[in-house]
Amino acid sequence: MLLAKEQAAAVEKFRTKKFDRVTVNVPKGKRDAYKLGAEFLELSLSVLIQNAVEDYLENNLGKSPVKVEKPVVEEKLKLSAAERQLLENFAKLPKSIQKKFAGLIKDFARQDS
Repeated sequence: MLLAKEQAAAVEKFRTKKFDRVTVNVPKGKRDAYKLGAEFLELSLSVLIQNAVEDYLENNLGKSPVKVEKPVVEEKLKLSAAERQLLENFAKLPKSIQKKFAGLIKDFARQDS
C-alpha cells in the first residue's frame, strides 16, 4: 500500500514538472465521441486535443503564436461534418457494442492493407 502511494506521488511530481494542466469543458456525450475518435486514430485524447489546437492556430493565424513542439503523430484521418455526426451517434451506443464494432473495423483495416 505504501509503495503504491509513493509511486503515485512520484508520477504526480513528474507530471507537474513536465506538463501544464488544461481543463476543457465539452457538452455531455462529446467526451466519449472525442475519446472514441482518438482511439480509432490510435492516439490519446490529450494528443488529439493538442493536435487540434495546434492545427486550429496554424490554420487561422498562419502559424502558432508560441513555439510548441507538436507531438509527432501521423495524420490518418480528416473527418467531414457527416462523419463527425456519425461518430457522435456511435458514441451514444453501449460501450460493449462500440468495442465490438471498433474491433471489427480494425480487423477489416488490417485485412485491407
